[in-house]
Amino acid sequence: MGAAPTSRVVVAAGLIRAPEGHPAAGRILMSQRLAGAHLAGAWEFPGGKLELGEDPRAALARELREELAIEVAGAEIYAVGHHPYPQKDVILLVYECWHVGGDPQALGVAAFEWLTPAEVCALPLPPADEEVVARLRGEVARGARPRPPEGARWTGAGAGAGAEAEAGAGAPGGALRWEPRGLAQTHALGAALGAALRAHLLACAPARPALPTLIAARGDLGAGKTSLAQGLARGLGVPGERYVNSPTFALVQTHPAPPLELHHADLYRLEDEEELRFLGFEDLLGAPDAALYVEWPERAPGLLRAPHLRLDLEYVPGDLDRRLVTLRLERAGAGAGAGAEEGAGEAARAEAFTALFGELCPELRARP
Repeated sequence: MGAAPTSRVVVAAGLIRAPEGHPAAGRILMSQRLAGAHLAGAWEFPGGKLELGEDPRAALARELREELAIEVAGAEIYAVGHHPYPQKDVILLVYECWHVGGDPQALGVAAFEWLTPAEVCALPLPPADEEVVARLRGEVARGARPRPPEGARWTGAGAGAGAEAEAGAGAPGGALRWEPRGLAQTHALGAALGAALRAHLLACAPARPALPTLIAARGDLGAGKTSLAQGLARGLGVPGERYVNSPTFALVQTHPAPPLELHHADLYRLEDEEELRFLGFEDLLGAPDAALYVEWPERAPGLLRAPHLRLDLEYVPGDLDRRLVTLRLERAGAGAGAGAEEGAGEAARAEAFTALFGELCPELRARP
């Protein structure tokens, strides 16, 4: 027999459902463990350990605020799990609850996704989750549609990103659109974009590339901005062992993609655009051997005055597995008085844009 666990922990977790009217209605919020943590990279029901003397529901509410910045309501016990891991004995209290407010953010988790109950059951979850999954499988088999308790209503999480376009912005050469379904296709599209951009940067080196290397990714929470960034990193040449997640607190992370680099920024928590100057964003924008991928770029309007590649990720109505991904070449800095030289440069950028990205992932091409 193996050695007995040396400690016992009690964990409160949430089977967090999206109520009617929510962008992900009918789905369940899952989170992924951070690199370096116990069971690193595993998907799980969000939550965490109880502190000594802490009420389980209070602990769950605290953990969800700390790790995902969300509020839930209607927490009722759903299942109790237990598993004796080698180092510790885990008792898992899972509460069914409903997302009622707050934009989910990967604050203390590597990533998060809204998944269908069937998709959750198909995940390779930790052993302590077996009781939860068994009950959830029963729901799927019966076609059950759980309803939230009175008062557990979605209150909204703020205006969706990318709803407004800057004055004077244009899309020379037109917009390119794809409809990836699920994480695998989103990663594949990101990888194709990254590979195309890598080829362009290397072909133009050491001169400044014809296309802007700032990629401004807009979309609601959970739309897939970080998932697409993970694929783009692989296509650009970031090694597979390098973990790419959303740099919510650091604002920017740099990943090597020899001989290039990927600068990945998340401006959701940006308080003042002046912070970008201290982070050296001007140098990042001008680097001929690097791409700058920015989530929540609308928090820094000044950043978007330069030409850039604009990515919009949207939910497809009636099909939450799909995303509509639109790529445009924005010329936000060009005004009506632009000279002939700028006009010629704009035409060259439009031609390069269409040549580089126009034939990517034809199997994911959005229907007109």
